[in-house]
Amino acid sequence: MSEQGAPTIESVVEKILELRDRAGEYTRKASEAKDVIDRLEVYLLKRMQDAGLTGMAVMTKEGKYNISQKTSTRIGVADWDIVLKYVLDTGNFALLTKSISSREAKHIMDSGDEVPGVNVFSEMSVSVIKSRASK
Repeated sequence: MSEQGAPTIESVVEKILELRDRAGEYTRKASEAKDVIDRLEVYLLKRMQDAGLTGMAVMTKEGKYNISQKTSTRIGVADWDIVLKYVLDTGNFALLTKSISSREAKHIMDSGDEVPGVNVFSEMSVSVIKSRASK
């Protein structure tokens, strides 16, 4: 602590590094757990399909759990020009989301042009990186 009781810059940086390391470890462990969960869910799905089931109940020491299959549909653009032509031809603008590329908008604005109709928000942050000359 400094003389006024406020933390020193060094102690703040040390705390940031400690918490960043701990957060990284939690992220790694969560990612590993997610991988295992995904494999177990694939196993359950295969067993249910093999048995011709779309749902089932299982009793564990924690209680009764209902297991059911669900289908999620994800749609991605394969050819933007074709999709855009379809939207323009049909007027089905609901297919489009209301966002633009921040990177491209920043590139345009950095070159001196204006992008009309957008709000620009800047956010300051602190970066703590180990010096290459550090031990």
